Amino acid sequence: MLLAVDAGNTRIKWGLHDGREWLRTGSVPTTDARQLAQVWTALPDRPDRVIVSNVAGPAVGEAVALTLSILGATVVPFAPLAAQAGVVNHYESPHQLGTDRWAALIAARSRVKGACVVVHAGTTIVVDALTEAGEFLGGLLVPGIDLMVESLARRIESLRVAPGVYEAFPRNTPDALASGAIDAAAGAVAAMARRLGLLSGASPAVLVAGGSAARLVPHLAGDVTAVEGLVLDGLAIAGHA
Repeated sequence: MLLAVDAGNTRIKWGLHDGREWLRTGSVPTTDARQLAQVWTALPDRPDRVIVSNVAGPAVGEAVALTLSILGATVVPFAPLAAQAGVVNHYESPHQLGTDRWAALIAARSRVKGACVVVHAGTTIVVDALTEAGEFLGGLLVPGIDLMVESLARRIESLRVAPGVYEAFPRNTPDALASGAIDAAAGAVAAMARRLGLLSGASPAVLVAGGSAARLVPHLAGDVTAVEGLVLDGLAIAGHA
């Protein structure tokens, strides 16, 4: 029984996996990490092992570790490697790749047999390129949709406006901001898909996960699939290996 934990900047996602399927999943706001103690100790099936991806910083890592100590389960180390689960890591310093990105690449490799662009649309938008042979070539980091809008609003007084919605031809400032951020994110995905397609000789599949996936997916072209829990899936594969 494996407990997989994905600690991100906005939410901490978790899932209990028995080696075949997810038995339970859940999440809490990252700012409320201490809630996990009550949630996990109430699980009817206690995990034997735990695997954690944390990109939310040392304080969150310490809060999660303290909670995990109550369970008494073995913690399985998880860090980006030069190669794992069919994925070859071509990052200049493989260990410096985010653990969430590495887990998502492992999960994508298990889902897609051809070339694939792996996108996580959250606080930051990650756009990673994975070849048909399972080689991670590199990727882009772009401010998330909300972060783009918030950054402009902080710097420019006239752009501190109410939230807008996507329009193909925005006719007011809120909609112009919202539409510009979504189109910028979509453009990063399209650029990576185009480059990977030229390299592989075929249009790659695009997997999109993250809290902003629903806003981004309608603006992407080609073989696009929205997926839930991509990082958790990768952690489960690594944890059961």
